[in-house]
Amino acid sequence: MLFHVTPEDRIRVMNEHEPTDRNPGDSSFASEKELQEVANKWPMKRLVEIWNHLPGLERVARFTDRKTAIRRIWRALQPQTEEPGKTARVKSQSRQRPVFREGSKAAQVCTLLCRPEALCVAAVDDSVQDVGSCALPAVK
Repeated sequence: MLFHVTPEDRIRVMNEHEPTDRNPGDSSFASEKELQEVANKWPMKRLVEIWNHLPGLERVARFTDRKTAIRRIWRALQPQTEEPGKTARVKSQSRQRPVFREGSKAAQVCTLLCRPEALCVAAVDDSVQDVGSCALPAVK
């Protein structure tokens, strides 16, 4: 596959039917090594902009170094044939529920808060009773 970086810092995939004549100063590349050679002339800010324009990836403010930026961009461009989760950080679509010890106070409150229907004071009072300075689960 041949990739081309546009002046707007977006990466375009060029298919085999398009002309493949490349100028020496062109922003096209077909391997990580070629990307390294092309990107050596670019400021780090451009690498950040290229990364942030890639769809489905978590935005970054900066990279640790040029080598890391190039490696992450190249891996994000590769087809998803590699082991999932190892190529690039993908935005989470849903929030994960925290894990609490079963039957703990925190687990009960989390269960109440995560219900689709609204939380009401009566539901909390029914499941937790106040004894002195600590709240204990109600015995039913």
